[in-house]
Amino acid sequence: MNALAIWSQRNIDAEVALGNSALSTHMWHFGRNLKTTDFPQRRVILRFHFADEAGPYPTYWFVVEPRRSIEMCVVVPDFDIDLYVEMSNASLLAIGMGRSTVARETNAGRFFATGDPRLVRTLDQWLPRSVYADVEGIRRLPATE
Repeated sequence: MNALAIWSQRNIDAEVALGNSALSTHMWHFGRNLKTTDFPQRRVILRFHFADEAGPYPTYWFVVEPRRSIEMCVVVPDFDIDLYVEMSNASLLAIGMGRSTVARETNAGRFFATGDPRLVRTLDQWLPRSVYADVEGIRRLPATE
């Protein structure tokens, strides 16, 4: 399976590899793998909105509190939002799979983040990435559409 995953990173176009993913499943995995050790030592609320999501939940919120499990919400939590992120499902998957970066997706107009400057500045450090994200020769998502 490991060899197949590496082969797919190198040989399958990013658009094809990222095309059929259920956002809700991906966001559940995403929330369980956020790297929050360098987050501020207070409650942090993250809002992710996917303009291309046709399903019932285009927006997800994560409530991150020190020494507690991360909570994922599909309804607005009753707290101030620390970070707003607008992107496409493909952008999030591409970043997580190493087929793009926050900078490339931002430059292509497919990713926008605003809010707490520390969280915005360190996005690349705390967004979850696959163990296959650093495969040599990976097929990247095109920089522009």
